[in-house]
Amino acid sequence: MGGTKIEPGKFLKNDLRFKPVATVKRGATVTLRDKGEQGEPHTISFVEQRYLPRKFSSAVEGQLLKAHQVDPDNEEAPPGSPVVDDGVAVPEGGTLEVDTMFTPTRPGDSAFIAPGRRKFKVTAAKGSKLFFYCALHPWMQGKLSVE
Repeated sequence: MGGTKIEPGKFLKNDLRFKPVATVKRGATVTLRDKGEQGEPHTISFVEQRYLPRKFSSAVEGQLLKAHQVDPDNEEAPPGSPVVDDGVAVPEGGTLEVDTMFTPTRPGDSAFIAPGRRKFKVTAAKGSKLFFYCALHPWMQGKLSVE
């Protein structure tokens, strides 16, 4: 949701955001819909709550973008918008199954969201709280509760 507004010489306002909280059933397939106005890419990256970024740049983004095989010179992902499942890149067309959170020793589960839609399956245990954010826009954060 949201978008970017620029007033040259005055400000840049970027209110892109995820819907902050949702509840899903274990085994459900979730569809993300990009309602942003610019059609920019995003990630949905699942992390332990304590690793949700509190500033623009952190080691979390670096590890996630590396796992996604993002070119550090231009911050572009390779064709196919890769999925990272349990810290390992999945071949193009692979399904993200969410059950592993980022920690400093593993990237966890994450996927690029090309403009439009992205589906993923929630395989985490019932009662789990799944915290997520966009590695490209770290202020975009949210939580899924699994029932």
